[in-house]
Amino acid sequence: MDAVSNVPPPVNEPVRAYPPGSAERAAVEAKIKELAASPVELTMAVGGQQRMGGGDRIAVVEPHNHAHVLGHLGNATGADVSAAIDAAAAAAPGWPARGGPRSTRRRSSASPSRCTRPRSTRPVS
Repeated sequence: MDAVSNVPPPVNEPVRAYPPGSAERAAVEAKIKELAASPVELTMAVGGQQRMGGGDRIAVVEPHNHAHVLGHLGNATGADVSAAIDAAAAAAPGWPARGGPRSTRRRSSASPSRCTRPRSTRPVS
């Protein structure tokens, strides 16, 4: 490595216990209720733009409470898939070389399944 790095030590946020009746717990519970009250549109990103899938709408529900809808998404259609492929193909020239610097390494041509142990010379009785 040619560069001299000066990486700062990691700093974590304070660990909280969220005991019943605490202000931290009340704030988290209020935010959960706020988010649960407003379902969201779950879009897909194609060519850097967010959009709904063109197919049937699907309700996304809580795994433990199927009656509660968290949001909706549009099922992807063939046109959505084609648009995603076209966008990826258009962006591909700007991507780094496939495999990076390790792609130039060659693997050994020796077969790993070949046994190199000598055969026994004992007579068969």
